[in-house]
This record gives sequence, structure tokens and C-alpha cells, in this order.
Amino acid sequence: MSQLPRSSHPRVRIVSVCVGSNCARRPDTLRSRADLLLAVTEAIAAEPGWTGIDAVLWPGGYLKVSDQYGALRGRERAARLQEAELSQWTRAAAAILAEASPGALVVIGVDSTRLSWEFRGDELVTAWSADGLVGVARKIFPTDGDTTGAGLRPYLLYAHDSADPRRIVDLPSGARATLCVCYDAFLFNELVLGPTAKRGAMRYIAHPTERWEWATPEDRAHIIDAYWGLHTSTKPTVALIGIHRFKQPGADLRWQRHGIATASAGVGGGLAVGAAHFTRQLPTLAQFLNSPLASAGAPKNQIQLGLNRGPCALNPIAALMVEATHKRPAALVRLYDS
Repeated sequence: MSQLPRSSHPRVRIVSVCVGSNCARRPDTLRSRADLLLAVTEAIAAEPGWTGIDAVLWPGGYLKVSDQYGALRGRERAARLQEAELSQWTRAAAAILAEASPGALVVIGVDSTRLSWEFRGDELVTAWSADGLVGVARKIFPTDGDTTGAGLRPYLLYAHDSADPRRIVDLPSGARATLCVCYDAFLFNELVLGPTAKRGAMRYIAHPTERWEWATPEDRAHIIDAYWGLHTSTKPTVALIGIHRFKQPGADLRWQRHGIATASAGVGGGLAVGAAHFTRQLPTLAQFLNSPLASAGAPKNQIQLGLNRGPCALNPIAALMVEATHKRPAALVRLYDS
């Protein structure tokens, strides 16, 4: 059993954007989704008091691209993302934010089309400044449904992803954040309580010479241990979690207790914020305290409490709604201050 570190926490301001739609399904939706990205960013920049923002967080899978990044490492992966069309929109959004919040990042989920007839594509969370890519994380802790192959192609792991230093980003406030791709938020439970049965979902791993092989217990332990080494050496105090989807408010309660709040405990009681698509019903502006997907100050023993964990929910200090049009869905935009 590992002991997660506690540390001091600079004041951090994170904006989350929850979107009333599903994840992007095709790469050709990039332009319409970029339109909402810029509309939301301009609304944030125009809102009085929304200054000193560290990052604006978007859901997992908000953008879809046709490229694949799993086999790429470090600089090569970063360079490929910099060259992608999405770069111009994310950088433009970060430049708009920078006027009132210098250095603010746009943190956004990017999924890719299928890797092959055998495997689905990448799931990434990327972080952008006005100058370009500053961080990227590829999912390393899949759910059981991600790899059973029931209904969709399974997800392939790459061992080099877990220790990639680009998973950790520096925020303008001086805080350091870890980028979590959806179920990666539950990795903190595994770090403390593991090995648990949940790591059995890590079924397929890329092989240097073959296309893939069955992940062994040693492979799984290597990925978990490598992330633990990165986490303890960098000591992030913020977790930014790009979640793919919920059907409606209330469907996120398990996530709040066992994903968001445990992520707060995992970063030493610091701020953990998620952003997601709501496919059936988005919380309204009048209900903006519903489904906060945020936590701060989770107790040191939050993870050990198991089924007795509380939600440790953090309410936003302000919110705004970007209304739907015939071309774009609505977005609930909430400001969290640690």
C-alpha cells in the first residue's frame, strides 16, 4: 500500500466546460466544435471577475482526429499534435484567455479514429497555451468495458505513456497539475489500495516487435509503478480530468465519490475538477450546483474509506451558460476557486 503525499496548495482557479451533447464521433466535426470552443472562450473573457484563471477544462473526447499517437513518444507525439489542424483552434482560444488570465491553458480531450480493425483509437487529454502544446496524457487505466471487446474495439496500452513527463503541466499560479484521461482518475485508488481486480482491465499492451500481446501482471505493475514514480517526483496538487460522458445530472454520483474526490486525495487534498458531455440533459444555469464534478480538501483517508467515501463536493463560485444554436450544443461553464 502506497501513501500519497500531502503538500501545500497555491490558490488555483479552474473553469470547467460541460457540453450538452455526445463525444465527437467523426473528424469532420472539428470546425463546428472549434466554433463552440471559441464562443465559450470569448464568453469567459468577457465575464467580469473571471480573471486569474489557470486552465479551462473541456470533456474527454471533445475533439476527434484521424491521426494516431499511441506509438509515438515524447517530442515526436508533441510535434505531430502541433501540426494537427486542432492546434490552430486551441492556441487561438488560449490567446483569447491570455488577455485577462496570462498563461491560462486550454485543456481538452482528443480521441482518434480506430488504430486498426483490432483496436480502437487513442484517448488523450491535451493542454495548450497560446504558444502551443504544453502537455499531453494518453489513457493508461482503462475500464473493464474498454477492453472486453463487447460492443466496441478494445483499447491498447503503451507502456511508455505512464511515465511521460508531459502528463504533468505547470499552471500560471505556480501549482502543478496532472492530466487524467477519464478513468485515469480512478488510478489513485489503485496506487493506494492495489493491486486490485480493476487492473485486470489492462488486457492488451503494445509490443516492440509484435503488434500486441496479452498484458501480464508484471506489465500492469510496471505501468502503475511508473506512474507512481512520476507522481511522487513531480508532486502535482491539481487533477484535471477529461471525462467522456454522463447521460444526465445524477448519473455522475459514483464518479464524484470514487473518482473526483479520490483524485483530490491523490493530489494531497488539492483541487480536482472534471468536465464531461451530458448526452440527455445538461444541468441548467439555475441548477449549476448540480453535478459539480469538483472536489478540494478531500481527507487523507478518503481512498481507504471505500464505500463510506463522501462526495467532498466543491461548488463553483460562478457560472454562465453558452446557449445552443442550430449549429452547436449548449455549454455550462463553471468557475472553481480552491
